[in-house]
Amino acid sequence: MPGTLLHQGALMNCAHQGLAAIPVPTQVRVKVNGMFAAVVTDQIVIAGCTVPPPATDVKVQWIQMSVRVKLSGRPALLQPVPTGPGAGTCVAGGVPPEVKLVQPRVKGI
Repeated sequence: MPGTLLHQGALMNCAHQGLAAIPVPTQVRVKVNGMFAAVVTDQIVIAGCTVPPPATDVKVQWIQMSVRVKLSGRPALLQPVPTGPGAGTCVAGGVPPEVKLVQPRVKGI
């Protein structure tokens, strides 16, 4: 399924208003809009999730990855629509993160 490439500076929130981000990218060769593109080995961490008890270091398991686009030998992460529900699942809440802003120009399959 095609989608736009997810990247380090994408704005995402969990359903409990925590901020999701890729703090340290694992590939540092390919950039989209000046930010490192995300790959399957990147960890998406949520800070400030309010799931009782307040969870710290909660992660998102991203589901949609490219079958054709590889960055440094690893599949790129894809977001099916520029904004809306993310193509992953929050480990603590079991719901997808809400993607607020992702670069719209670079697409993959």
